[in-house]
Amino acid sequence: MYGGKSYRMWRIRTILIFFAISLFLLADAQELPRVRSLTPRQADSLARKQVFYKDRVVPFHTVASDVTVKLTGKRNFGKLDPVRFVSSLIVFPSDWVDVPLFKISDKRLADSLEVRKGDMIPISVLFDEYGDYKLRNFYLSGDEAFDKAILDLDEKIEILLLLRTNSLFQPLQDSGIEPLPEWKVSLEIFFNKVHIVTWLFIVAFSISLIGILSICFKQRNFLWLLYIFPALISLADFILRWLIGGFIPLADGEQVMIFMSVILFIMATISCNSKPWIATAMMVMGAFTSLVARLSASNPVITAISPALASPWLAFHVSVIMMSYAFLAVMFPLSIALECVKRDKGEGLAKWCRNVNIIGVVLLGLGIILGSLWAKEAWGRYWSWDPKENWAAITFFVYLLPLCLGNRIIKNYRLYGIILIIAFFMMIITYFGVNYFIGGMHSYA
Repeated sequence: MYGGKSYRMWRIRTILIFFAISLFLLADAQELPRVRSLTPRQADSLARKQVFYKDRVVPFHTVASDVTVKLTGKRNFGKLDPVRFVSSLIVFPSDWVDVPLFKISDKRLADSLEVRKGDMIPISVLFDEYGDYKLRNFYLSGDEAFDKAILDLDEKIEILLLLRTNSLFQPLQDSGIEPLPEWKVSLEIFFNKVHIVTWLFIVAFSISLIGILSICFKQRNFLWLLYIFPALISLADFILRWLIGGFIPLADGEQVMIFMSVILFIMATISCNSKPWIATAMMVMGAFTSLVARLSASNPVITAISPALASPWLAFHVSVIMMSYAFLAVMFPLSIALECVKRDKGEGLAKWCRNVNIIGVVLLGLGIILGSLWAKEAWGRYWSWDPKENWAAITFFVYLLPLCLGNRIIKNYRLYGIILIIAFFMMIITYFGVNYFIGGMHSYA
């Protein structure tokens, strides 16, 4: 099959690729410095111990998993699983003084600490020879990115302090609260270890690609068998979160994105036989929302849930809002298609978009009303002119605009596509822009 020079080049490329992969694996499997830790058997026993953490009873494994991801960005630290890693931080803190734990990604912060950007640093680097905490001298510099990098690192140091002072969680026997049944402890540990959201976005992206190829090659008969897998996985993730937490899991960005993925994947499964391309667009959007959920999971919130977030109005508000976003997001790839198709197909696609548009706008309006009821309970007034509220209203009116134009927008379907593209970016600003760049009472980035 291969001849002469081409065969030799193929062999050289294969060897180089194998060598590169080997180097990568060796680099990733770095040796952990000498630190004392529990034995695996002791860790397994500790993992099931119940503690009071973030306003609920959890197995210690949940605390350890959150802390490990928060401090290191990984689910394990070297050869130590979360329980052995965190218990070692608590029991043998002196062993970790000079162990590189924190990655410095901000260039200015790296320069201030006299390290290189991307380096892993130990906690000892953050204190000078007199024992003074260096970060307090850098904060409030006027550089927002620099200040945020300092706050992120400072939060990790605070978590270590809370662990050292036994303030992050409370042993269950000291809280007077009834323990969880053993089946629930096992379920939560299983959920922590499997980390369904990681598999969800991998499966969703893979099936999206297979779906696109299946439609291109006109093999659509068993498309629903493929699309039902992400729907079942995301639904299982959502239900498990509900069972474990004891409340509707819509309290943070990760949970909200999982809920949105559930809606998109179910919609894709239902419509894949009648509207395969539209169903595939839903599948792609669901894959992206599950990816956002996975990214959110890499920075867990290690604080108690506030009373405002425990309000039932919030669950209704977020559920309806995210259903509206799911419907409206599906129109984004279709709005791009409106700019490319010919008139006979363009008008038909525009009619379908209008039907989805109506559902999305009605749900968005209802979600805003439910949000005002939640705001009255949480902050004492229905509307506060908060950035999230303002951008939600802007998004609502931009999506409402083409519906006010009636059948004229169907004829001028390219204009409809442009409006929908603008509206989608308004929605992105509403959800992500406010959280990460604008701020306000609704920001939870």
